[in-house]
Amino acid sequence: MWQPPLAFYVVAIAVHLTMYPGSRVFLITEPSSSLLNPCLGYLKDIFPMAETVMSTAMQDLYELVQARHMILSRSTFSWMATFFSKSLQSVVSPELVPARWSEAPYDLVEYSFPGYVALLDHHAGKGSWSVHPEVEVNGFEINLRDQMIAFPPHLLRCQKISHHVGGTARCPKDGEVQDIVERLGF
Repeated sequence: MWQPPLAFYVVAIAVHLTMYPGSRVFLITEPSSSLLNPCLGYLKDIFPMAETVMSTAMQDLYELVQARHMILSRSTFSWMATFFSKSLQSVVSPELVPARWSEAPYDLVEYSFPGYVALLDHHAGKGSWSVHPEVEVNGFEINLRDQMIAFPPHLLRCQKISHHVGGTARCPKDGEVQDIVERLGF
């Protein structure tokens, strides 16, 4: 089990905002995730207009199902929401093989992270976010947190998996990742 690096979210959101200027960005998360995932605070700093939604599981699912565009974490909860949506046009996903099985009628872009080894099982013990003594209270040891935050954006790899809606999602163009990094000061 692993979560994508911060660079994935920053580039995916920035590309989306380039395609859909002025669109609203929601960071939908369970309340404990603000303690568990170090990316949330950075995303709020980089995208101050992003709205954080922390509600009940049913309300979060409702919000996800209403979305036209989703950037997934590595989560079966968000992935399952793609099955219930009638309005979904695009999904941007970390390497999440089940997303390919859905054959859903939306555009799918998938990112991989060569050399990224922030595997939770390796660092915190299989199935455990915070019970090992070497893991800090927030669920991530320093090495894992540092990898999530510091993964270089230029190492992201993007692949268009499906094209059903007609260009509602895309990979970064040549040089766009560097432009995003410079523009956002990331």
